[in-house]
Amino acid sequence: MYSPGLKKLGAEFGLTAGKGRVYGLLEGFPVSMWDGAGTKNMLIYLGEPRDAAEDAQTDLQALLPRELEAYRIMQYELVDDLPLLLVVFHDNPGTLKRIRQFLQEAVPALREAGLSQVYYCAQCGKAFEGAPEIDLVDGTPVPVHAYCQEDFAREIEEDEREEREQLRQESAEALLDGSILKGVLGAFLGALIGSIPWVLIYMFGYLASIGGILIGMGAVFGYKKLSGRVGTACVVSAVVFAALMVPLACYAGEAAILLKEFIAGNLEPLRMSDFGWLFRSITALAEWRESFRQNVLMGYLYAALGLIAFLISKRHGLRNRPAQQSPKDV
Repeated sequence: MYSPGLKKLGAEFGLTAGKGRVYGLLEGFPVSMWDGAGTKNMLIYLGEPRDAAEDAQTDLQALLPRELEAYRIMQYELVDDLPLLLVVFHDNPGTLKRIRQFLQEAVPALREAGLSQVYYCAQCGKAFEGAPEIDLVDGTPVPVHAYCQEDFAREIEEDEREEREQLRQESAEALLDGSILKGVLGAFLGALIGSIPWVLIYMFGYLASIGGILIGMGAVFGYKKLSGRVGTACVVSAVVFAALMVPLACYAGEAAILLKEFIAGNLEPLRMSDFGWLFRSITALAEWRESFRQNVLMGYLYAALGLIAFLISKRHGLRNRPAQQSPKDV
């Protein structure tokens, strides 16, 4: 998506707003921009200099007239060895002004380096004569002839259909060989083990909800350990068991605190046989219920952070990158 400010900025440079992106040709480059979570993002599809050596390397950062920090750039790199330059700006007041400077200074510098001279159609592979025509594919501005766009879209749809079918086949095979069931068991054990530090932290009076990170991470790790796969079943299992274990861990932590008081003799003349009714009496209090609710919500937040962080790390670790990709793989 894009903000009104980004749309207005794009209009200054002749870019179009639509399909969730501000996009078009800028200094001969296919460009798209959009707003992220605390960021503003840009993709620049790079071409090739004429008569460039096959193995020629260009230091893209050295072409910038200013340091990255001057533009508030957090990330400036090629995407998966494709000719796609990803530029991520830290979004705060004044960032649009920095992006304008980047478009006025840095993009022309890239053009002067010859990086917008030659483009090849992503469908037929023929070089464009002059400025390339572009098609927006999943937010990426891809150079493709207007007469090739229909075939290009059809092939992308077929590729996506094949990927979905392959995923269904892998899921069916995983059910047959039991790896999903093993993964579900692993997610349960991982979340259970991850909840133990929560209880221990809670007993000593610290912010136990941060232990939710270990519950989320433990669920994903456990599934991966016993199943060997990270897919939809992993995500569902990890979310379900993390959602169950967070309130259980919080409840167990409260019980552990009371048990510690009994063992220390701080509740005399009460005896251990009084533990049950005393704990029920405490948990019936409105103040306790509100505190419990807040702890669980905080635990869910930390568990989500741990789950997402571990899923991302596993996804990157398992991702199979081919040695060479075509623009259709964008």
